[in-house]
Amino acid sequence: MLKTYLKFSIILLKRNLFFTAISLIGTVITLTFLVFFTSLIENFINPSYPDTNRGACLYITKIKVMNTQKGYYSAGGLSLTLIDNFISKLKQPQQIAIISSPKSLPVFTNNQESTFAVRFVNEQFWDVYHFNFLWGSQFNRQQCLAKEPVIVLASAMAQKIFGKTDVRGQTLNLNGKLFRIIGLVKDASIFQRYVMADAYIPYSSLANPSDEIYMRDAKDRTFIGDYNVVLYSQKANGLTAMEEEFNKLKGLIESDLPAYHQGFNKVFIYADDFLSSFTRISIGPNREDELNTFLLCYVLFSVFCMLLPALNLININTSRIMERWSEIGIRRSFGATRQQLFFQFLIENMVLNFIGFGLSICLVLALIGIFNYSQIIDNLLLKLDCIALVMGMLFTLLFSFLSGVIPAWRMSKINPVDAINNYK
Repeated sequence: MLKTYLKFSIILLKRNLFFTAISLIGTVITLTFLVFFTSLIENFINPSYPDTNRGACLYITKIKVMNTQKGYYSAGGLSLTLIDNFISKLKQPQQIAIISSPKSLPVFTNNQESTFAVRFVNEQFWDVYHFNFLWGSQFNRQQCLAKEPVIVLASAMAQKIFGKTDVRGQTLNLNGKLFRIIGLVKDASIFQRYVMADAYIPYSSLANPSDEIYMRDAKDRTFIGDYNVVLYSQKANGLTAMEEEFNKLKGLIESDLPAYHQGFNKVFIYADDFLSSFTRISIGPNREDELNTFLLCYVLFSVFCMLLPALNLININTSRIMERWSEIGIRRSFGATRQQLFFQFLIENMVLNFIGFGLSICLVLALIGIFNYSQIIDNLLLKLDCIALVMGMLFTLLFSFLSGVIPAWRMSKINPVDAINNYK
């Protein structure tokens, strides 16, 4: 029966090429957008340069302190006080990377001032993130302890400031303070939200309040600051061990909260995988269901994108059914059941949509090639992987259901006598 339905579907698609073309155009545009958007999401979620250790990391990005009786709260990134007095004491992580939010600082070259994004990091940052050094090397623990004014520069910014990438021995004047360039790295894409920057400086070199430029956490004695922390462990069950140890640490942080935040009695802070940390930043640091909320929003967005084209396709499919009243009436007179007609039309619609899916994949591959070649987003290379293909197939099935179930139901409800009389 299924084979017969498939053959019949191909014949019907050839019968009215105009309707078929309109249906395919709507289907291809919708599925192309959704698959391409899914590819972007995949690129953001999956490990990529330089964050290749993402599967072995936990991210601590937000903290919220609250007075549960009166309802007021304070939230933000982590302070150096919190990191030094609590998080740095963890034993399970093999590395603890400290990373500031990007700061826009002025740089003076050739009597001209420009600005670029700087991150203040510790030496373990380079062990967690695998940057490709074009020359030179990262700063080490000794340089951090000595507060040396050294800097690692991204290649694009070196080209912009000096007109070349070989800037060995050069210095940069950041707001009146000279920093020696010790290394040059390949740029990270804008999707690398925790590491993308134009330059990287030891956070300790700016921790002296006498410096003109320093992070506000350097003299901040609260838990709220400008830093993120990444816990890294390649050990077996490393993530579980780090999470369990951090959950114990949360109790200690909350018990000491009054010493740092008077009038507050509750702390919300989490060590998450990458996707959960991103959704927690977007939704809030005190909710337990951020990931589920994010996935729900993604599904609702996808359904909304398919809804309008599906409504258009419903109208087209309904028009095609009107052309087939005589056929439906004859089939019903010879014993075809409503269920058979219903599934026949669903399969016909599914064949059309899967043809559209195949065409949309070809179009997505072309768009990805153009996207990567033109570098619309610097240092971002997209690819079409198995997950995007599977999601595309699921979108196709859902789109087939949305656009086919109402016309199929109307088709199955047609009275055979009325159908033949209307045809006459």
